[in-house]
Amino acid sequence: MRSVETFLLEAELLASPPQAVYDWLKERGAKVNRVFDDHGGDEELEEALLARADPLIDLGLARFCVHGSIAKRLFSRALGNKNELNHARALRLAALSNQVLGKSNLFGFPDALFKNEELYRWLEFLRDLLEGNEPWQALSEDGRLASIFALSNNERVRRPYDDTYLDGWDEYMYHGVSTAAWKLAEKVPTTPVRAMSLARLYCSLRRERVLGLPRFIGQICIGILCQWVFSL
Repeated sequence: MRSVETFLLEAELLASPPQAVYDWLKERGAKVNRVFDDHGGDEELEEALLARADPLIDLGLARFCVHGSIAKRLFSRALGNKNELNHARALRLAALSNQVLGKSNLFGFPDALFKNEELYRWLEFLRDLLEGNEPWQALSEDGRLASIFALSNNERVRRPYDDTYLDGWDEYMYHGVSTAAWKLAEKVPTTPVRAMSLARLYCSLRRERVLGLPRFIGQICIGILCQWVFSL
């Protein structure tokens, strides 16, 4: 049952201007220290703020929410938004860079996001991430490791490309994701933890076609093992 304080807080925030709500979310996020803290406000409150559909409040939720389900919904909404590209991009980066979730959830974002098979609907984003571009830079070090590990558990990674409907560009982007994943080993810092995460991903990754050199995959596998050994 919700407390009276939470109910009144929700009513106050729903009646507040967007900037005041953003400031409250930011202030609350700075106070979260561990998983079982009393964060101030429950998931129902964040749902109510999300329902306001205000761009600034959405940005604040993406950056400072404490419930992974809210971040995932905002992230998915941003991926599917073709009309407001700049705002959608900001929402994606804000959700990926959310440091509050890492402190307030044992198993939350981005782990659940990257295990979701629907992620492969957005190949351009996934390729951008694995190429080490803007989405990758938005993630914390723990977030990067979590995303690699979670991708290794994504069933979609193990499936071959569905060529029922021939689409040259879609097929190119699909295999481009695999290529970017293999090449990631050349770009990330060499540490045992990274090597283990990448090795797990590579055991799951489809190998039927990679946009690179003929023996590129084998070279990367050897490189990963060498990096792992010499980092110990």
